[in-house]
Amino acid sequence: MTPSLFATSSFDQDVKMWDLRQKPNQPCYTASSSRGNVMVCFSPDDYYLLVSAIDNEVKQLLAVDGRLHQDLAISLTGSSHNYTRSYYMNGRDYVISGSCNEHVVRISCARIGRWVKLLQAQSQFSMAGATVVAMAAHRDASDVQLGLT
Repeated sequence: MTPSLFATSSFDQDVKMWDLRQKPNQPCYTASSSRGNVMVCFSPDDYYLLVSAIDNEVKQLLAVDGRLHQDLAISLTGSSHNYTRSYYMNGRDYVISGSCNEHVVRISCARIGRWVKLLQAQSQFSMAGATVVAMAAHRDASDVQLGLT
């Protein structure tokens, strides 16, 4: 991947790939979500884009042209304030997803889109009912750090 390429996402439901070498400044392509986008990130090998939108919409797109590769189907909550965030972990093998209105973190296999683990936010220290507000996963590790409120 060249350093002149970058992706953007926005609440207007568009994901755009840009190339700073192109004139005039127009996106290489535009892909759309059905809800406002919260974030987009590249896979570690730059082959995919992982797009997270409001209310658990998580999609993996081909970075080269924006075509849908996987729809990581997560049940909707019906909330327009359920901001979902997703990241790659362990290279591009797994996707970790969480949202601000739910008390769970989901881990899926990025290759087949199937959810493999569901982590509940609860502990002996009154964390039952905690909300996921931040997540971090080292790209080469299989462990997860959560920020809970």
